[in-house]
Amino acid sequence: MIHWYDEIIDKQLVDTKTKNPTTEVISKGVKIVWNLYSTPDVGRVKYWRKLRVWATKYDANCIGCTGRTYSGTEVKKGVCATDPRVIPLGTNFYVDGYGLCRAEDIGGAIKGNDVDLGFVDASKGNWGAAYTDVYLLTNIPEDAVE
Repeated sequence: MIHWYDEIIDKQLVDTKTKNPTTEVISKGVKIVWNLYSTPDVGRVKYWRKLRVWATKYDANCIGCTGRTYSGTEVKKGVCATDPRVIPLGTNFYVDGYGLCRAEDIGGAIKGNDVDLGFVDASKGNWGAAYTDVYLLTNIPEDAVE
């Protein structure tokens, strides 16, 4: 290289080397495929993931309960408790037989694919405990590729 006042003004190729290609993982991600699901109560919903969960019901009427969720919202229908490692807080999802729900609570006994469905009064809610499907509507992972 030829420099003139700290500026390169000319270059010459001295040597070339060729390396054999190697196979390597450059990055990993999750391919997101959007699907439509026709629900009996809210019509069609657009979801990106379907999970099989064990769903139970809960309300704020228990010893030591404050009536508020982990996120600070009121316990009522449409508010659910999830394991945030499986369904992150703030995720909107649809539950077969229950309706639309938002993950606002974490629940002490909620681990893995368990979901607690919120009710104002669980004794009057039309839910027992059962396996059901949930459809995640929001909170796509950061490493997702659409």
